[in-house]
Amino acid sequence: MFVDYVDKFLAEFGLDTNAVSSYLIGDLSKTGWPQSRKDIRNKYFPDDFDSTESKYEQAIKRLKPVSTSDLEKGESVCAVFFEVLQFSLWEVVQRANEVVRESMAPSRTSGGNQGSASQMPGGKTAADAIARLTGGNPQPYSVESYAALNCLYCYM
Repeated sequence: MFVDYVDKFLAEFGLDTNAVSSYLIGDLSKTGWPQSRKDIRNKYFPDDFDSTESKYEQAIKRLKPVSTSDLEKGESVCAVFFEVLQFSLWEVVQRANEVVRESMAPSRTSGGNQGSASQMPGGKTAADAIARLTGGNPQPYSVESYAALNCLYCYM
């Protein structure tokens, strides 16, 4: 649902989340952009953003190539979004772009031991702990229960 709003918003400008993600975290040196324009995008990130983290490098490698005109439109959309809302479009796009979202997610590997990642001391599983905390109802921790939540900023 949230992704649909973001996609519709960006489609109004002829963009998608890949184009905006490419502008924000992509390697602009391949496009021939001057350094001054590369530095401008830094103000569109949250203060705690660190592009040197490996999760961003993984996302950058997985982004599809984008035209220079799409990067320019992405720059304009980011600028207007930030000027009007005083909020980084990166905060929205990183959750809406599937490639970026998957790269940012914590690793879910279990080291080759099937099922051992969810085992807790005493032979209990994570599902047992959730059931105990919720009175046997795992619904509060399901994806469907969060899908109905509205954005705290725009109430959509």
